Amino acid sequence: DGRVFQSEYVICTFSIGVLRKNNVKFTPDFGPQKRDAINSFGLAAYTKIFVKFPMKFWHGHVNMLLLAGKERGYYTSWQDLSQPGLFPPGHFILMATVTGDEARRVELLADHVIQQEMMTVLRGVYGHKIPEPSHIHVCRWTTDQYFHQAYSHWPTHFSIEDFQHMGEPIGNVHFAGEAYSEWYFGTLQGAFYSGTQTATKISALLQKCKL
Repeated sequence: DGRVFQSEYVICTFSIGVLRKNNVKFTPDFGPQKRDAINSFGLAAYTKIFVKFPMKFWHGHVNMLLLAGKERGYYTSWQDLSQPGLFPPGHFILMATVTGDEARRVELLADHVIQQEMMTVLRGVYGHKIPEPSHIHVCRWTTDQYFHQAYSHWPTHFSIEDFQHMGEPIGNVHFAGEAYSEWYFGTLQGAFYSGTQTATKISALLQKCKL
């Protein structure tokens, strides 16, 4: 919106997917080693799909439903969110998870097409009399301009030197997020630890400037 903010230090928490797209301009720009590291780090596709039904037709009190099919990853993993303590009583919700190439395919589909595919799978298990869902919500992290990924992962060819180059500051701009956690990349705690470490580092630098 045209506003300008000035600060002695900045913590950048854009995802690796966003940084790879070059949608944000940095001055000075990334050096070749940092840019190569960002472009080499792994980005995972992990799509969650929530469907709410007017009634519960699946059996028992189970946390997970695993449905094997001919196509790998085709709506195989389902989580029962109607378990006590998750949502108010009367909310009958299943969450399906698709990953990898299947997640990338699904995210390009319209919601009603995804719902049709999901219901074909469920009716193959529970019969044709089960109801249509009343709501569907698809988390399209891979195609979201603010993410371009679900989480990151460390590829086999990626070295510790590459990791260090990826996380190095650019002037007074420091970087934090799950991708910059050496031991917990791809996780919420990794993002928390990385942010804490970066904030502690900047706090120390600010204290040093006051001396």
